[in-house]
Amino acid sequence: MKAGEQLDLYNCRVDYNDGLNDEDQTMDLPGGKVPITTQMKFISESSEKRLPCYRVFDTNGYLIPGSIFEQAMTYRVSHHSTSDDSTKYQCVKEIEQWRTARNPVTRFRNWIQRNGWWFDQNETELCGNIRKQL
Repeated sequence: MKAGEQLDLYNCRVDYNDGLNDEDQTMDLPGGKVPITTQMKFISESSEKRLPCYRVFDTNGYLIPGSIFEQAMTYRVSHHSTSDDSTKYQCVKEIEQWRTARNPVTRFRNWIQRNGWWFDQNETELCGNIRKQL
């Protein structure tokens, strides 16, 4: 892979919105089909030129080697807005499981700590430096 190229990694899952859009067409409901790569392209071209960028459709972002900017596509554990109650369409037990055991940020942190690449002291120093800069 050349510097500046973007690699999209997919976990062989069907886009949830594709299924909804197919149902919309069958039931004659309003809606349009938008590929997930179009819906959620947060990595900009400018960031791609500075650092290799990857979009990962899984919770195992640590499978990618080297210094990178990773856009993790994962489970939403919060409401869409203050007027939304996501517990009406998401199981509370499932949300808690994603907040704890399946949280990709926590899993990634645990993995780099197990490999000796990150320590609590690193985080304390980093947070202190950021606070000074802000």
